[in-house]
Amino acid sequence: MRCRALILIPVFGLILIGVTASVASPWTITSTISGIRPVSEQENSAATQYWSTRAGPDARNTATAPKSTTEPPAPTTTTAPAPTTTEAPEPSDPDQLAANTISGTPTVGALFATDDQGNDGHFCSASVISSPQGDIVLTAAHCIYDPDEGDYDTDIVFIPDYHDGQEPYGVWTPSQLIVDPRWISDADQDLDFGFMIVHRSDTDATLQSETGANQLGTSMGFDLPVQVTGYPDGASAPVTCSTTSAQAETYQLRFDCDGFPSGTSGSPWVTDIDPRTGLGTVVGVIGGYEQGGDSPNWSYSAIFNSATLAFYRSVAYSAA
Repeated sequence: MRCRALILIPVFGLILIGVTASVASPWTITSTISGIRPVSEQENSAATQYWSTRAGPDARNTATAPKSTTEPPAPTTTTAPAPTTTEAPEPSDPDQLAANTISGTPTVGALFATDDQGNDGHFCSASVISSPQGDIVLTAAHCIYDPDEGDYDTDIVFIPDYHDGQEPYGVWTPSQLIVDPRWISDADQDLDFGFMIVHRSDTDATLQSETGANQLGTSMGFDLPVQVTGYPDGASAPVTCSTTSAQAETYQLRFDCDGFPSGTSGSPWVTDIDPRTGLGTVVGVIGGYEQGGDSPNWSYSAIFNSATLAFYRSVAYSAA
């Protein structure tokens, strides 16, 4: 598991019939049946106001957490600036690959939240996916819907390219949180991916027009060169690793690379990266088995297949 205890870092349609809903919020019945949770303007306003008052790059907490943390539209031609690599953490096994800390990359960001005590911090990772409206973010399902609590996490914002307390592309709030209804009903590890429709209240520009976007890749096989980028809990910048994916179970992928602990759930697995733009195709996100794995040395993802593509299209074109 790689998600969620908050690390304090201040900054600045598929339909399942017969799902039983608990009465936890005004949205619960609708969202449990459809997998879609609208996020109200009032909730957006509260989140935006909260994050606009935060300032400073210092990490203030050392708590630990579980690890959670037609064809798709043509990719945008926006060039993603090349990340700057700094020193790598020492691997647990000297013969194993280890992730490097980078300064950031525009299409990948951190999900931040506040808890009931007012603590704030990033707890999962997410990335921008190409879509007709340019407003879709991909992450792990367990990052936005907690099956143990039986509800969505609505007190969240997405900050692309977050690093050192900076938010170069602003703070994006969700209009909708979307997971497969079967994740809601039984937390199926093979469905541990979800989408956020996001917007920013202070601009009419789309997220994709600002950051660029990766394609969603489905049914691309198992043994793929992938670059995985995400935000460990408490980190002021993301880590990245270039490695190779492999089949772990019938509907699960795995890669081995040290340095993906709590907070990296939702990190995109990107292949076919264009060296001119820095953009590629996402074939997985950290999640799935054990919500991403119980060790920072290896990570899992649900396999993206034709059902994933159909789910994506239901999200992308219903919003278009």
